[in-house]
Amino acid sequence: MVVQIAEISGASTDELLGRKALAARSDSGIKNRRLYRRMQEIEKLPRRDQEALLRTIEAFISTTS
Repeated sequence: MVVQIAEISGASTDELLGRKALAARSDSGIKNRRLYRRMQEIEKLPRRDQEALLRTIEAFISTTS
């Protein structure tokens, strides 16, 4: 799931998991600015909270696919 989110968002898996800072991009790959801002905010959360959010996102996506 993380790989799929990375592909959709244009971020690397390391960036999504907080292992690497989210790169400043003129074209982030995320067309929805609100989503991009939220991703930046999520990056600032403690790792435990980031993991909890990813589990929630994965569960949501799996029920809609």
